[in-house]
Amino acid sequence: MTTAADWLPDAPLLTVPEVSRVLRVSERALREWLYHKREGQPVIPHVRLGRRVLIRREWVEQILTGTTQPPGGHPGAAE
Repeated sequence: MTTAADWLPDAPLLTVPEVSRVLRVSERALREWLYHKREGQPVIPHVRLGRRVLIRREWVEQILTGTTQPPGGHPGAAE
């Protein structure tokens, strides 16, 4: 049986389309989460290279394993 973690590319940084596909959320929702901040820190750890936004693979893995809650503050928020 394949898990959602098996769908992740091996790269340490993932693009918004890659992450949205794995988390099964729209790219627009993911981008809104990227611009949201809690206590001055981004909700989703990411890196900006010019206009390109890359999201840390380890954060996505933590969401999938349940060790980190998705944006929104409750476990079903990313579904």
